[in-house]
Amino acid sequence: MVDEKQNESKDQTKDPMTILEDGLILCKFGRFHIRLLFTSMTAVFASTMVTTTSSYILPMAECDLNMSIMHKGLLNAMPFFGQVGATFFTGFLVDAFGRRIFLVGGNAAIFVCTIIEGSSQNYWMLIVLKLLEGIALSLSFTAVASMVSEFVHKNIRDRILMLYCSFMSLSLVVAALISWGVLLQPWHVVIIKDYFELRIWNIYLYICSIWSLLAAVLYCTIPESPKYLLSHGQEREALEVLRKVYVENTGNLKTEYPITSLGASGSFKSTKEMSLKKQMTHAMIDVKELFRAPLFCRLILFSSLTFVCLLATLALSAIVMIGRVGSLLGNILFPIMLELGCMGPFLALSVITLCVAGLVYYLPDPNKENNGAGDK
Repeated sequence: MVDEKQNESKDQTKDPMTILEDGLILCKFGRFHIRLLFTSMTAVFASTMVTTTSSYILPMAECDLNMSIMHKGLLNAMPFFGQVGATFFTGFLVDAFGRRIFLVGGNAAIFVCTIIEGSSQNYWMLIVLKLLEGIALSLSFTAVASMVSEFVHKNIRDRILMLYCSFMSLSLVVAALISWGVLLQPWHVVIIKDYFELRIWNIYLYICSIWSLLAAVLYCTIPESPKYLLSHGQEREALEVLRKVYVENTGNLKTEYPITSLGASGSFKSTKEMSLKKQMTHAMIDVKELFRAPLFCRLILFSSLTFVCLLATLALSAIVMIGRVGSLLGNILFPIMLELGCMGPFLALSVITLCVAGLVYYLPDPNKENNGAGDK
């Protein structure tokens, strides 16, 4: 009897986030997580389509839209313009208002923009919609990794995130295969001659929009992150999400879930009781912590590494914003440097990448610094 009381008192004194981690371990890894990973994969595929389709349609759209080499570089850069301008705000919006709403809304917005983009008949319509796609992408892509990591327990989190990262490489292969399979077709649909014609690159954009539509629909079936709900004072909702995951993964009844409380009463203030203005203020205060030691130095370090990597391709919220500047500059500067010679841009990129590779040595060790904090 005394032991039971001692165990109860220990549970009550446990940190709510620690109880949440224990709850995730009890949920195990199962069907829900496979469904979440597949949904995340479609979202990553959708984000890759936003940033790569311009490159694939250039050879065919070049003559249709009378594009110069600078026009091509600007078109490739437009999604990154949208991301650079919006990622900083969407980063703390995701933390303030939840992941699910932006994952559904962001992917739905990408779908709508891509459909309209596929109907483009001139260069400026195409470029404006690419900009809007970049803004929509910043809404969704920021939350994808957070959603995955917050639904898996600490014992397997590293492996799951490694699997998630592989989706980006896979998406590049899929994008190339779709381009190879579609853009070689002799399709040309004339709806209103000389005013509204669908060439093969228009149809290609329609096909690429399927990924964002699929991601938006699938995220409607995924509940909100329990870690977000708990940190915003919504203990009952967080516990209910854990029970749903437990039932789907194990096949047991909700009543068999051992945890009856996350012990969060009074630990976190519910955001439901806060006005929109207060939530925005709290989000800005959280962002301010990034610019204090030791986080500021690490922010600069991660941003520098991401900047160089994204000169060539893609990569989480302020870090992604800086990284996207790399992609943005890469698309603008490469056409200029190519006019001066073929070797210039590639030699410059090689030298910069070699120099920044040394910065990896200074990355913090998560095994040392997160010991006992719930993460591995």
